[in-house]
Amino acid sequence: MERELAKLDLTFYSGEDSYSDGDETENYIFEAVCSGKSLDDIPENERTWPVFYHLTPIREGVCNWYPFKKDATILEIGSGCGAVTGVLCRNAKKVTSVELSKRRASINYERNKEYQNLEIIVGNLNDIKLEEKYDYITLIGVLEYAGRFTQGETPFHTFLMNLKKYLKPDGSLLIAIENRLGLKYFCGAPEDHTGRLFDGVNGYPEYNGVKTFSKSELSLLLDECGYSFKRFYYPYPDYKLPNEIFTDSSINRNKRPYYNYDIDRYSLFTESDISNVLQAEGVSASFANSFFVEARQDKECDNSILYAKLNQDRKESFRIGTILLDKDGEIQVEKKAFHPNAVGHIEQLEKNDQKEYGDINVNKGELRDDAIIYPFIKYKSLDVILKNLILFGRVEEFKEQIDLFISRVFSDSFIGKPNTAFFRQVFGNESLPEVEMKCVCPANIDITAANVFCTENSYIITDCEWVFDFPIPTDFIIWRMVRSLYVSVPEIARFLTESSLLEYLGVKNEDITVFSGWESSFVDNFVCSKGNGIPKKNQFKEIVYGKEEKLEEERSCLEIEKANLEREKTGLEREKASLEREKASLEREKASLERE
Repeated sequence: MERELAKLDLTFYSGEDSYSDGDETENYIFEAVCSGKSLDDIPENERTWPVFYHLTPIREGVCNWYPFKKDATILEIGSGCGAVTGVLCRNAKKVTSVELSKRRASINYERNKEYQNLEIIVGNLNDIKLEEKYDYITLIGVLEYAGRFTQGETPFHTFLMNLKKYLKPDGSLLIAIENRLGLKYFCGAPEDHTGRLFDGVNGYPEYNGVKTFSKSELSLLLDECGYSFKRFYYPYPDYKLPNEIFTDSSINRNKRPYYNYDIDRYSLFTESDISNVLQAEGVSASFANSFFVEARQDKECDNSILYAKLNQDRKESFRIGTILLDKDGEIQVEKKAFHPNAVGHIEQLEKNDQKEYGDINVNKGELRDDAIIYPFIKYKSLDVILKNLILFGRVEEFKEQIDLFISRVFSDSFIGKPNTAFFRQVFGNESLPEVEMKCVCPANIDITAANVFCTENSYIITDCEWVFDFPIPTDFIIWRMVRSLYVSVPEIARFLTESSLLEYLGVKNEDITVFSGWESSFVDNFVCSKGNGIPKKNQFKEIVYGKEEKLEEERSCLEIEKANLEREKTGLEREKASLEREKASLEREKASLERE
């Protein structure tokens, strides 16, 4: 007996696909999904921005962390090629996806046809007759286009008002949209929909039916349409390719630069530094690159989620995330599987928490289905303590604090050889000479300063995700710890170089190249998916403490242009001299003729 599949309804299809990334691109994507290919199977030279955008699992991060209620019904408007549809199906009793384009709906169907709780309807929502009301309606990258597919002088209001007939009284409207005043736009990224610099910041002077909103504008729009209760989340770097979800209580974290994948951009200042300044001023939420908004008509929104860290770029078996929760005033940390294949990784994490790492305690949680719930640790993390020490110039105390922790966590180390078959499977074939060295087993390679909390007389380790039951050199784990510290707290380099700290901790300089090779193999081959995007070049290098440096190629172009102008000038001067000589010769010839 054949298994029942999802449904594809063409009853309301107009016969025209008015929105497309081009026939060649979308036909390529359709053929890829029909043949069962994932982004990992697509060669890098064929991984264009549209192919990457439609197929990357990172897209699921826009809502896979959201606490959908059990047995929910969801209306997905503008489902596109189905990048988010699968997540909705895994979290709901029934999903109805509406899409204008038949080809995109067909791609969605091929990707998600195994979900029996999915119905895909092709057509304009304004023309479709839906009889039921839903617990959730999602508008992911849709609201900004309302001016093109909704008639009237106030299309955005009309569209949002019309949605009420499909939403249960206690239902939620979920909106993902760019911020018109996103920090990336001020820094030099072109507006996402028009491709023009500062277009949204300037209020869309050539408005063509597509526009986004600032936080206050979007909030007012929802109020005017009767969605009185709302909660803003801030996907970072944006809702399209999120790796973190912030709220008003957690948006004070340091940010990395925003990368463009479709066209080149400028980088006019250091985004992470300005983001921290905006946080200190209490206005960073207004300049977030994107919003994810939960809006309701007559019921308060869920306020339990404070922050989420996503790992959607990993292989399916390692695709888990961390969610910080407020449960009736008690803070909890949830490690959750974001893919069915990652449940085994969650179970292994719970086992890792039971192991011993030197003489240091481990934060233990409670396993619940596809997640582990941990108590929140109220002590300061080691990276915070180290940052405070170094910023006050207490370099020796900084070094001693690291040295003390290392002596404790590796108190059960032994002399052994790391070159086992299991080791090479995880870390590759680039190895140290066949000599015995200080190792630990089991080996927790992710003992970073951010995962260590300092109690009165000891420490607590958390997040024991990457633990291996074969010998691993302690120097490699120390190198990873130091590398992570300098990446997360770059200010340290002003007071103490990374190489100096490693030398102090006994890590040999000649081993670092090998360690880098192990790390690359571990991240790129063992943990992460290969289907990554290809960022475009910034027109300026990263700015370091206010120093703007133009790209060498741009500088070279200017020098070449200058040299060309110099040569042209020299040529003109020679031509002028030649003409003057010719003129003098003609004058002499004229004088000679006159004498004759």
